Amino acid sequence: LAAAPADDALAQRLRGLLHVANPIRWHIRTLGAFSCQVAGEECELSPLHRALLVRLLDAGPAGLAVERLWEAVWGDTELSMPALHQALRRLRVQTGLPVAARDGHCAIRGSWGAIDYDVRRFEDALAPPLVRERAQAAVALYQGEFLPGAPLSASLWADTRRALLQERYLNTLEQLASAAERDTPQLAIHYYQQVLQVDGCREQTAAQLMRLAARYGNRSLVNTTFEHLKGALRSLGAAPMPATAALYQQLN
Repeated sequence: LAAAPADDALAQRLRGLLHVANPIRWHIRTLGAFSCQVAGEECELSPLHRALLVRLLDAGPAGLAVERLWEAVWGDTELSMPALHQALRRLRVQTGLPVAARDGHCAIRGSWGAIDYDVRRFEDALAPPLVRERAQAAVALYQGEFLPGAPLSASLWADTRRALLQERYLNTLEQLASAAERDTPQLAIHYYQQVLQVDGCREQTAAQLMRLAARYGNRSLVNTTFEHLKGALRSLGAAPMPATAALYQQLN
């Protein structure tokens, strides 16, 4: 087809039949870094408009009450409809998304099939029943904490959402590690280490990693894991539980 003349009618028809249009117009990334691309072009948004967009994406097609939206993004219970409409209008102009507030309700009113939102894909991949391939896909999607650089006004909502997504990520890593221990222990070790890189205070994870490392004769990893655990807990004014310290002594 590439070599066919431009005026070849049959070639033109075949090109049309083979062409599959990409329905995705908006690509929004919030895990690890924020990015909003519209038709392949980067769209620069202020921190407040980023939070506004992401809160509406999280609400889904059903949307949410304007009071809840205002409190989540502006961190205030005193709703200002003129300010909200102004922010929505600017977001609509910048992104082309059909965002609107009507009858006390705010939503992205359509175009959902053309939106690729990484958090939605992450959560869809973890929907039950969870299988290994989808769990691995979810782990790959999680590139870091949710919506870094969120405005201070949106910190309560953003921090809560961030903690929930991180916990789901870490739990998924632990499930993958547990499933991999028997057949692919090195992969299991890698998963456990990923967990502890994010949250070094997860004592049960550290204990399981020490057991697995000892089972395969990796004393150095046993020692390193315990020392890192002690350091992480010390930063919080805590120490390993007696059972964990006893396990460490037993493995050595």
